Amino acid sequence: MLNRLKLCKFGLMLFFLSCMNTAFAEEFQIATAGHFLLTLQELLRIFEKETGNKAVITTTSMGVLFTKVKEGAPFDILLSGDISTPIKIEQEGLGIANTRFSYAIGKLVLWSPNPALVDKKGEILKTGNFAHLALAHPERAPYGIAAKNTLQQLELWQSLQAKLLIEEDPMPTYKKVLAGEAELGLLPLSLLNPSKKIEGSLWIVPNNLSGRLEHQAILLNHGEHNNAAKAFFTFLKSARAKNVIESFGYSLPK
Repeated sequence: MLNRLKLCKFGLMLFFLSCMNTAFAEEFQIATAGHFLLTLQELLRIFEKETGNKAVITTTSMGVLFTKVKEGAPFDILLSGDISTPIKIEQEGLGIANTRFSYAIGKLVLWSPNPALVDKKGEILKTGNFAHLALAHPERAPYGIAAKNTLQQLELWQSLQAKLLIEEDPMPTYKKVLAGEAELGLLPLSLLNPSKKIEGSLWIVPNNLSGRLEHQAILLNHGEHNNAAKAFFTFLKSARAKNVIESFGYSLPK
């Protein structure tokens, strides 16, 4: 009888804690670059389970996100694909001063679902034995800029123009290759979820070709008084979050 009473009290305590967690849960909004979407979803799965707080995600190109922030979109956090956008946001008074920090260093890869197509040095680009190469926008998207840098360094940018399929950001670039509309894609390693077995073949582009892909976050003005947003912003800097970020193929800033 005593054990049953203890179990009943324990059950009531868990129910009470669950109700409290739900009662105090908040919602917040994150604007993120496409390269980080899969990683962010995993981070939020952990964060929401522990806190009850839920996030609404908006993902598109950095140029579009910057415009939305300037127009007053109710984003609380920006997870940028570059450094320049958070700096502009801070300078224009759209973000909280001194909250910018680098959360990841990305890697550009040449990838094909075909396991025999991409060699270990990316020589397939020089042979031209493919119909289409997909990449994100080479002027607006950080990974598109990195892809253009790579092709220019290899002196292939002009000669491959007729084969390029350009999307606004990395996620539709990945989908183009996955759907077979392009045999190859220059895209973020993180979208291939390298914590699991990567299907196909790939070449990790060296930094001296792509340029450094450093990504920064900033707490936006709308998030200044949102406790859930601030808690997640702190969580991003934790050892647990860093482990998740690394598992998706990123390096960590030093």
